[in-house]
This record gives sequence, C-alpha cells and structure tokens, in this order.
Amino acid sequence: MKLSFGLLLLLALCFLLGDAARACSAFLVQRDGLVLAGNNEDYWDPDTKVWFVPGDGKTYGRVCFGFGNGFPQGGLNERGLFFDGFATAPLEASGSNDKPPYPGNLIDVALAECATVAEVIALLERYNLGFLDSAMLMFGDQSGDAVIVERDSFVRKEGRYQVVTNFHQSQCDPSKYTCPRYRLADRMLKESKDVSVERCRRILAAVHAEGGAPTQYSMIYDLTHGIVRLYHFHNFENEVVIDLAEELKKGAHAMDLPSLFPETWAFTAFKMQKQQEVEKAVAARRAQDIDPATYEDYVGRYELVVASAGRWIIAISREGDRLLCRFRDGEPVEILPEAKDVFFHAGLDGSTTFRFERSAEGQVIRLKAANELRTYTAERLSGEAPAGEPREL
Repeated sequence: MKLSFGLLLLLALCFLLGDAARACSAFLVQRDGLVLAGNNEDYWDPDTKVWFVPGDGKTYGRVCFGFGNGFPQGGLNERGLFFDGFATAPLEASGSNDKPPYPGNLIDVALAECATVAEVIALLERYNLGFLDSAMLMFGDQSGDAVIVERDSFVRKEGRYQVVTNFHQSQCDPSKYTCPRYRLADRMLKESKDVSVERCRRILAAVHAEGGAPTQYSMIYDLTHGIVRLYHFHNFENEVVIDLAEELKKGAHAMDLPSLFPETWAFTAFKMQKQQEVEKAVAARRAQDIDPATYEDYVGRYELVVASAGRWIIAISREGDRLLCRFRDGEPVEILPEAKDVFFHAGLDGSTTFRFERSAEGQVIRLKAANELRTYTAERLSGEAPAGEPREL
C-alpha cells in the first residue's frame, strides 16, 4: 500500500486539526526501570493506517500511525523514542522565526535520526517551528525522559510522569490547568503506585473521546522493550501486540489499522455516517454546468511559499473530464467543480476549496487553497515541469 500526502496536509504542513478534534491525550510514566507511554488519537476520520519503515544504517527503523494522508501522527523507533502530535489553539508568537525552515518532514526526521529526547531538542532548536502555530508534539525516550514541544517552548518532564492534552502548558499556571481529561489522567497517575499496562489501559479508557471526533485508535508503548499494544475505536477489549523488531524484519509494509481487529458495529456505523456526510457534501457542492474543456486553463505548477515550512509545488493536471491536484510526490487527487474557477475536494479527512484567480487579461495566475482554518496562496509558475516534479524545492 502506498501512503500519499492528502490535501489537508497541503494546508497544514503538519497537523491540521480543528476545534472538534482537540481531544487527544497522551502520557509517559516510569518506575523501577519500566517506561510506558499511552496515547488516544481522537479525530473524525476513520481511515487509519499503520506502517513500518526499516532502518538503513543511517536511520532507525520505526513504526508510524496516522491517517490516509500518510503523515505520521505518532510512532516509535527501534531505540525506544516515541512521539505524538496534538492540535491546539493558535499561538502566534515564534522565537524561531529567524531560523530556517526544514525542507521536508522534520517530525519524521526526529523519529528516524534521534534516540533520546535531548537529541530531539537539539535537532528542533536548529529550525523554524512556526509550523507548530496550531499544534504541539510530545517525545519520550527509553530512559523515561519526556518533553512537550510547543512553538516557542520545550516543557520538560518533572517527576515520574508527564501528561499532555490540547492546551499550552507553558502559558498556564499548573495549578490552574482546567482540561478535564488532563486533570483525570494526572489524578490517576498520581494515585497509582505501580506502572503497568493495565493501569495505562484504564487511564486511556477513562479519557477517551466519543461524539463527532471520537478516539480512532489508542496505543500503549513499552519503550523499554520495543512493544506496542494497539486498540481500535476506543474498544479496549481487543488488543493487537506489535513487536517492533520482529515487524521491521519483514521490510517496509503498511496496513489498514481497522483490518487488524474484529469488526464492531460502533465503528461500522461511525464510518457509514462519515461516508454519507461526504456523499451529501459532494452532491450539494458539485456544479453540473462547468465545461471540462475549461480545465485546460488551470493546468500547471503552482508554488506555495510558507515562511515556517519552505517552498512547495502543487501540480494541477487534466485527465479527460477530470481535474487532478498533486501535492509534493503524493498521488493525484481529483478536485470537483463548484463554480467558475472554484473547485473542491471532500473526503473522510475533511474538505479543501481551490479558488483560481485570473489576471486582468483573463489568464490564471494563482491558486488559493483553503478550509475552515487556513488559506494559502500559490503563485503559478511559467514553463514546463522538470522530470520528477512536483516535489519539495
């Protein structure tokens, strides 16, 4: 299975999760030489994946978890380093604005090249972290060290555990943390006298989310032994155990995460509901009076420049009566007509609107891509695309 960068990633360049998805939870706890980390991944998209990337002598082998866009939302490497990401309210200021953006996926680089939290911090301190304006990260390692990475701050673990939900801890007095999931997980960890898989499972069950953005999957990472215990759709009765070292021996491979578990009606009904919502949205928005011959006006390459993430290429192409959008070196995705010069993509991962702008002479000169949270402008490039594009510049 090939994992590609989805259209929502185009707008996020990291984590594009709206208010409805701000419900993820994670923690790391250590005691008597055992280090465990737990995570609930809460989102509206049921299309979840797990994939394995063997090391190549220069990088560490790793397992990643995420959605159909192929962007890792969490993972563990063979040296016992784990990470997860969290949506937050926007944080405007950035003390790293004068640093260069990393031309690619900096988070995956951290998982591929770092063995400790200290190494992660040293790596991230070299680059512009503006891509974390509405997100943050947590890393933990085999020694029990952990850190929450905000746009401007590194919040280090103190004591035997650290908890993270979806607010900036650097911006609050610890005595005034109000997130109920944080408070519940913190209390359960504080009261526990042991560190065990069962204790972690109880905490994850206690803080899981339901509703429009439920817990799609959960895991307990055993950083000491390189084991992942995986759960699907907040059902903690069915468990899949992943031995990372054994899986990496199989080479690079990927799986649909739901396929690893017995079918449950709760998940089936949720997925059906989301698919019906997408179908209704497409039917309501799709225009029937746009001549596909006009699609030629939009074909070309568009350059997107983001201060915190560098320069990127979006390629628009036509196949018969279909207009396709390709971001980086992912798979082309069809975008549908909504009105003159306006197209959209709607999927389980959300929706994106593409608005093409013209010059006074009527030539398409730029593309604006947007969803409810963000709008990015990409200027049209002249000339033919070199072989192998689009990709990072």
